[in-house]
Amino acid sequence: MKYVCAAVVLVVAPALAVAQTATDASPSNATFRAAVDMVALTVTVTDTDQHPVSGLNTSHFVVLEDGVEQPLSFVAASEVPLDLTLLVDASASMTDKMGLAREAVRGLARALRPDDRVSVVEFRDGLVQRQAMTSDRRLVDVALDRMTPEGGTALYTALYVALSGLRPPAAGHPDVRRQCIVVLSDGEDTSSLVGFEDVLEKARRRGVTVYAVALRSGAALVTARNRPDRLKALEEADFMMRSLARETGGQAFFPSSAEELGGIYAAISTELGQQYAIGYTPRNTARDGAWRRVLVRVPSHPRARLRTRTGYFAEPPRIVYAAGRAGAQ
Repeated sequence: MKYVCAAVVLVVAPALAVAQTATDASPSNATFRAAVDMVALTVTVTDTDQHPVSGLNTSHFVVLEDGVEQPLSFVAASEVPLDLTLLVDASASMTDKMGLAREAVRGLARALRPDDRVSVVEFRDGLVQRQAMTSDRRLVDVALDRMTPEGGTALYTALYVALSGLRPPAAGHPDVRRQCIVVLSDGEDTSSLVGFEDVLEKARRRGVTVYAVALRSGAALVTARNRPDRLKALEEADFMMRSLARETGGQAFFPSSAEELGGIYAAISTELGQQYAIGYTPRNTARDGAWRRVLVRVPSHPRARLRTRTGYFAEPPRIVYAAGRAGAQ
């Protein structure tokens, strides 16, 4: 009996889309060398009334990295598909809101384009992935129906794990896909094993856009106003959700009732369908792990409002070797 082993070499640079070229196809010493390091940005452009600005192309955008203008590789609007993680609070406090939450989340999933993919993750004290990334909306519907509210709220742990599961394109992969998380929770974190700073750091390294929907019931707000400690905790939680959305180019919403969720998820759906994907090759080729601050402008629309991630870490590629038995003879 003879075992045939296959060796795989992957080169991964978080926050960078890395195009690779194979220099030797031999399984024993196959290597891949980075040909192009491209920074990928997802950009939302709206007017002063929050209406999307359409029809922009490469000539309209200016991208600055640490104050230096960058040469653009491409600008694409609706052509770039989306990988969307629907992160839903399924703690006990969501029991009376779960029906409306399901329908709002379901509406967003159904409004996506055929090439877009969706995963469904529910969280409480722990996490349950109800559905891995799929383009089959029927599977998403089934996953949403299986969510069962109980337990506490490990919001930061859920975000950290979800961000860890969304990675830049694999080495040599031809596709460019936008990546986004929409998280719904009705309270501040009560049982996470990681803190907000850990989540923010992970979000910056992954380059994933985060939309946060923090549902605050009227009763909870009244209780918080009568208890200074609870009010402070609620204000800190809201500040953190705003910060996470701002740093990643998303938005934070704070509805006071579950009846508002349908409109909010519809607004997110509209925005996701009209974003721009921008790619550029940095003039600064150093991969020293430093933070590179990014600013995007549209000079021809001086009153336009732009949202994208605030920067990225210029990390060196990490070479990961994996070997396994491919077959037996």
